[in-house]
Amino acid sequence: MWTSILMGVIILFFFVPVIFDYIFHSASPMMEMIIMGILLAAFFFISLFVWSEQAYDEREEMEQLQMNKWSFIVG
Repeated sequence: MWTSILMGVIILFFFVPVIFDYIFHSASPMMEMIIMGILLAAFFFISLFVWSEQAYDEREEMEQLQMNKWSFIVG
């Protein structure tokens, strides 16, 4: 649940122009790099947890395999 909330916040930063302009318009270049670094670190942190998930039964394993297939197609 918290991963979806964090991903939603990251998506808001990048895809809502008003929020992006509000944050980066008044920020110095150093502050922009710090914010981008924090967002990138959050993305990698989430990716580690998603990547290391283990299936507990056959149904979960099948769902993971289907999601891997769809993420490959979308990517």
